[in-house]
Amino acid sequence: MNPTYSAAAEEYREKVQAFLAEKLPPNWKGIGALTGDALEHFITEWRATLFSSGYLAPGWPVEFGGGGLSELEQVIIAEEFARAGV
Repeated sequence: MNPTYSAAAEEYREKVQAFLAEKLPPNWKGIGALTGDALEHFITEWRATLFSSGYLAPGWPVEFGGGGLSELEQVIIAEEFARAGV
């Protein structure tokens, strides 16, 4: 199955892709390429980045520290994060 998304959803996808391009390290090969201290450091920094950007708990209400995002936005995040290897 290959779902079709609205223009607004595709705009949001571009926003998520831009976030990943900006925030992931250069030459990112996916989290599976990291080990030991490099992995621990990445996880710690990535959680902080996700939290400050509203992606750590995207479906939670904003007032509880989440992103307050819709189900569709959460699906797009999941798709793009999986594609990027995070």
